Amino acid sequence: MKKFFALIAALAVLLCLTGCKAKEETPAAGIANPWQETTAQQAAQAVGDCFVPKNGEQAVYLLNTDIGMAETRFTDANGIAWCCRVQATQEAADISGMYYDFTGDNCGYEPTVTVGEITLTQLAAATEEGVAYVAYYFDGSYTHCFSTVTDVTPIALPL
Repeated sequence: MKKFFALIAALAVLLCLTGCKAKEETPAAGIANPWQETTAQQAAQAVGDCFVPKNGEQAVYLLNTDIGMAETRFTDANGIAWCCRVQATQEAADISGMYYDFTGDNCGYEPTVTVGEITLTQLAAATEEGVAYVAYYFDGSYTHCFSTVTDVTPIALPL
């Protein structure tokens, strides 16, 4: 009789152990990042001419195929961090994504300036972090946008 109860207890333990397996963790749900790191060549193929910084360091190239935009992030020779975006547009547009109020003081910048054959529309706004600065131009097919937040004003574009 003892052997019978021992056998029943052993079977019960085996059934319990086989039913207890480790739970698989499911990854947390989140929003997928539309920006994918890429190369300068791949970004240029996807959206056209992509800005390659002169004397820039640590350039990172990103591509957002959802909105057809390429982005270059780099630090210029003066240590200022820049973001340059390129997107096909029908007309000039502020594609900086900075969302500052650029309607106030222009922080010492002219509204437009010509660099070589490029006419830039410049925007600036004083912020808590420093000066948010955006310069963009439209070449007929693409808007090219340079933006930074720095405590230096005025600053020179890294062209």
